[in-house]
Amino acid sequence: MLFTDGVYEVEDEREELYTQAMLVRDVQKRMQLPVAQLFDELLKEVRDFSAAGFTDDVCLVGMEYRGGKVR
Repeated sequence: MLFTDGVYEVEDEREELYTQAMLVRDVQKRMQLPVAQLFDELLKEVRDFSAAGFTDDVCLVGMEYRGGKVR
């Protein structure tokens, strides 16, 4: 998973930041989910935390590994 700082530098109503550590925690809680669902839930989590929504660019990039041999 790759992401821009716009995902985690979001403030709540007390002007406290949603930090990179919080992002990692919230991703770890959802590691079993397919990437699309993980991203949807993660963005909802950050939006719910935020007072003003996203104010910077937001980009998430991920891939799923489904097992099997890598050649």
